Amino acid sequence: MFSIPLLRPSVINCGDPGVPANGVRFGNDFTYNRTVTFQCSPGYTMDADRASSLICTKDRTWNGTKPLCKGMPDQGRREDRGFTYLSSVSFSCNPPLILVGSARRYCQYDGTWSGTQPSCIGKLLFHSPNYVK
Repeated sequence: MFSIPLLRPSVINCGDPGVPANGVRFGNDFTYNRTVTFQCSPGYTMDADRASSLICTKDRTWNGTKPLCKGMPDQGRREDRGFTYLSSVSFSCNPPLILVGSARRYCQYDGTWSGTQPSCIGKLLFHSPNYVK
């Protein structure tokens, strides 16, 4: 007599899709037919070419690509040379505002940007008694 071993159904898992730089992911269940959603941090906008949510498919893949969160300081300008590894983005402010933060940022190997997020502020803030310590 012989017996046929019972096969256990395998769970379809798409793996962690990651978190976009300058954004957050909602959802930690990466299994079949589950959805994760993304949101960009304040001051950043989601790339229009990508979806704000992904669904795990039966092929063990996500139905799209994790979104990109692009940023630009209020009252400023951004000049970019792409959003891939080693590309750079330059920021400047409309006069009479002053740029605080990094004027140029580089896309790093881990998908984050070098430097600090720039902001455009008025000159009066430097002379405000609230900023003098």
